Amino acid sequence: MLAADKVHSDDQEAYTLAATATELLLSRGDKRLLLRFGQMTQDVGLDRALVECYGIKNASELESLWRAWISKPAR
Repeated sequence: MLAADKVHSDDQEAYTLAATATELLLSRGDKRLLLRFGQMTQDVGLDRALVECYGIKNASELESLWRAWISKPAR
């Protein structure tokens, strides 16, 4: 989902994933960092942007963190 150029407007699953991933990233930084991360994914790729912005080594680690994060009781 993070590597997709577009998400189809009726793809509710992708929108839900995007929303929860955004919440996770915002819990680890502010909106400015999230915007920087978004730009960096285009410029240098997802894995490098994750490392430089959030200290997450790659998309697999992000997925693991996301799965743990969404399984926690209400935030």
